[in-house]
Amino acid sequence: MGCLILMGWALNVEFLKSGFPGLQAVKVNAALAFVLCGASLWLSNSRRYAHLAQVLAMGAILLGLLTLGEYILGLNLGLDLVLINDSSMPGSHHPGRMAPLASLNFAVAGISLVFLNSRPRMAQMLALLVCSLGLLQIISFVYYGSKSAYGFLSYIQMPFLASLTFLILSAGILCFRPEEGFMVRFISRGPGGIIMRRLLLPSIIFLIVLDLAEDTIEVRSHLEPNFVDALAAIVVVSVFVGILWWNARDLDMVDEKRKHAEDELSHYARRLAILNRVDHVLTSSLDIRQVYDRFVEELQELAPIDRTSIVLLDEPREHWTMAMMWSGYELIIGEGEWRSVKGSVIEWLVAQRLPLLESEIGEKGNWTENEPLRREGIRSRVLLPLIGSGEVIGVLGLASRQPAAYSEKDLDILTPLADQFSLALENSRLYKQVKLQSADLELKVEERTAQLQAANKELEAFSYSVSHDLRSPLRAVDGFSRILQEEHLSELSPDAQHYLSLVRSNTVQMGQLIDDLLAFSRMSRQALAKRSVDPAEIARQVLEELQSELEGRKVEVIVGDLPECQADPVMLKRLFFNLISNAIKITSKKEAAQIEIGSINNNGITTYFVKDNGVGFDMRYSAKLFGVFQRLHSESDYEGTGVGLALVQRIVHRHGGRIWAEAEVDKGATFYFTLEGRESHDRQS
Repeated sequence: MGCLILMGWALNVEFLKSGFPGLQAVKVNAALAFVLCGASLWLSNSRRYAHLAQVLAMGAILLGLLTLGEYILGLNLGLDLVLINDSSMPGSHHPGRMAPLASLNFAVAGISLVFLNSRPRMAQMLALLVCSLGLLQIISFVYYGSKSAYGFLSYIQMPFLASLTFLILSAGILCFRPEEGFMVRFISRGPGGIIMRRLLLPSIIFLIVLDLAEDTIEVRSHLEPNFVDALAAIVVVSVFVGILWWNARDLDMVDEKRKHAEDELSHYARRLAILNRVDHVLTSSLDIRQVYDRFVEELQELAPIDRTSIVLLDEPREHWTMAMMWSGYELIIGEGEWRSVKGSVIEWLVAQRLPLLESEIGEKGNWTENEPLRREGIRSRVLLPLIGSGEVIGVLGLASRQPAAYSEKDLDILTPLADQFSLALENSRLYKQVKLQSADLELKVEERTAQLQAANKELEAFSYSVSHDLRSPLRAVDGFSRILQEEHLSELSPDAQHYLSLVRSNTVQMGQLIDDLLAFSRMSRQALAKRSVDPAEIARQVLEELQSELEGRKVEVIVGDLPECQADPVMLKRLFFNLISNAIKITSKKEAAQIEIGSINNNGITTYFVKDNGVGFDMRYSAKLFGVFQRLHSESDYEGTGVGLALVQRIVHRHGGRIWAEAEVDKGATFYFTLEGRESHDRQS
């Protein structure tokens, strides 16, 4: 609006300057202040330009206050004629200067815009003041035209277009954040907001129109003024009584809706509590008979019931039986008897797989059980299919001796309950199957245990055979080959000496392999004697035993912190022996070998490790690392039987721990193991 007024001054278009022909024009500095206020209001909605919006609002405040200062102090700062020299107002003491009321409005509106985001309630109150002053001038114009309405000097009045623009500006400020301040009451959806929106604007318009009509009647008629005043009073009272009656009626309707909603909410809360209890009942037991009895107790509070039943179907869905039922009277259709599905309502439920609601028995179909139910006095019923594994396995039925005892709302509540009962029914069936399978499994476990015990005895016999039958000929070969080597070596040719050397080395290797296999076999049967053990002391003992293998080599061995643990000392020593000897063997080709024995705390679990800087291995083959006879390096490069790490793993598993390795080719390997947990009973680990 301010831009249009400025355009009117620039192009000398009277319509743009005043709004209507013959009215007082809005001054240039007033139009500029409107532009500042409008831009500030528009930019206040953006956080990015919030500071700029406040600067523009302060500009409007400054312009209004300076103009007021000119009036109060009798000064002439020349603000009126900065842009355009306006001498269009005859009789005006200050051509081009905005009215004092307009300057006051700009100061108040600017302050309102400054507090628009920080204190919206204050901003709305100031905007309401601006709106009131603008409305005062518009009412003055309606009553008295362009002349002064209150006897003030002519320069006190605001132009009509300026008053209208102030109304628009104040409305924009009031609507900027209606959810805060007192405007929240105006936009409220409650009774207070409805009454305010209905009464505020109509009341203002009605009073203005009534006052104008009263003046017109007094001027144009010959009626007495007192009679006109009495007539106006009667009209005012009648209109406001009508408005009050209208709002009272609507408030009563709102109150009735509120009470109805409260009743519905209370009813819903009660039903929800019952549904929660029913849900707990359905999941609290696997005994379907017990579940059904408690289920019926809760259903009696949820819906009117004179009879309820659970119908189960056979596998081909050709016959049904009343598996469980409850009633308050003697039944004609009882439990246990198998009946044909054909011609009954069960046939419809199996085919449609939808709930069935009958307000009167037989209204949805002439089924075989209709007549017996009528003889029992049943008038209405609801039937819900119980679906399990995608098939109808039964029917949940509720019946009443009252007609139309059930509604669609009851159906909405009972349908999920039927689904829950289907799950309970399926769980009960599965539980029975599991019990049967468990008994069968126990029998199979006993048979398998007996087989394993027999196999273990055979394994012990085999171990004895290995230790006795294989060792005897091996000792003979070893003894005679040693005699040849010690006493008759000079009599043998170089080739014979070489062959004898091969016999001797293979005999030693074969003996070591037999020892390792026997140790591996005994490790599963050997009793685990756990006690408090110092792993550091065991590691030092192992290093002393392996000292001969370290002679002549540059090997740095570091024994770090090894906390005490609960373990079998014999097994733990064998574990450290195998891991340390493996590290010594695998670093044999390193000029400066390093072996570190230590521990770390891994999530509260003590993890021991043996680390070396040997040849390492490719982690892609780590799965083969702990297998019997599995080797990641050739026997010609590094000697060994391929049983040592498998034995280590079995010891760790016997202690309930785990073992793993991390390595990189040519950068060494680290073997980690834990000993915490229960003893493993897996004899094949």
